[in-house]
Amino acid sequence: MGCSKRDVIELLCLDGREIQSIRVLNNSVFVCCETGVYVSIDTGKQWKSFNDGLINTNVYDVAAIGNEIFIGLYGASVWHRSFSELSVNNQNNHNETSTVSTQNFPNPFSQSTIISFDLPSYSIVSLKIMNALGKEAGTVMSEERLSAGHHEFQWNANELPNGVYFYRLTTDSFSEIKKLILLR
Repeated sequence: MGCSKRDVIELLCLDGREIQSIRVLNNSVFVCCETGVYVSIDTGKQWKSFNDGLINTNVYDVAAIGNEIFIGLYGASVWHRSFSELSVNNQNNHNETSTVSTQNFPNPFSQSTIISFDLPSYSIVSLKIMNALGKEAGTVMSEERLSAGHHEFQWNANELPNGVYFYRLTTDSFSEIKKLILLR
């Protein structure tokens, strides 16, 4: 069975991330990649980040036993969640009612970088920086009230050593983790 252009385009909604594994578990499709786990409950039409709580988003594989999902992370750790946390209402449709964040720019960066995102409505927002071990390395904002629209924030990493960091953007109804690389 061949792969049509339409099939490839639907998988590219994961923004070109390198895929480690794909699994179908309890009628949900899970894609594991270097930036986390993405799940579709409608055969790939819509994808949702399934990364809340992951401190290392470099995911190797996923498996299930009963109602529990087990996620294998690089660095010899396993994380688990319940299938009950998946629902159609939580699907990220990437439309005008969804929070959308972009990758920080520049990335890699040498001193500071800009993190930008769009909010569909008034939200309480936190934006935190974590090191590769999951420890907080900085806070850009903590539970700040922001209006709908486009927002950009600069993060200055002058006090930190070179390395891989992650930022977690959290709103009332959205959470996402993305990787930043500090190189001097």
